[in-house]
Amino acid sequence: MNERLQLISDLFEDFAALKHAMVKAFAGFKPPVPPAQKEVLFMLTHHDGISLKELAEHLDITPGATTQLTEALVKTGLVTRKDDASDRRITHLHLSADGRKHIQKLSKARTELSHRMFEDLSDEDIKSFHDMIKRMKSNLEKK
Repeated sequence: MNERLQLISDLFEDFAALKHAMVKAFAGFKPPVPPAQKEVLFMLTHHDGISLKELAEHLDITPGATTQLTEALVKTGLVTRKDDASDRRITHLHLSADGRKHIQKLSKARTELSHRMFEDLSDEDIKSFHDMIKRMKSNLEKK
């Protein structure tokens, strides 16, 4: 294997290890919320009242998968559903009071985790890393 391919292989391993470490850092939260459900909670902080269909489009998953994902959050009391007043086929999602409290705790933990992760990186390092990630994403979207 040439050096470039080895570096890329090492990067994939490191990305996986970083993701695992980040998931582990949030493991102690009650109620436990899997990463995909956390993404829904954070989405609702910015798009409260979003419809299931719109959420599926944002997450790039099927409506059925979106329903399963949000059903678990409804059962834990972090999210509420409300039928649209003018079209009963549409369901809107809202953070509950418990969901808002949970997001506040997650946000605080995310900030603390970010400080730990980036503590010895300069602003220029972080900007370069961000630029590289955007370029890699753009490369994947080209094809």
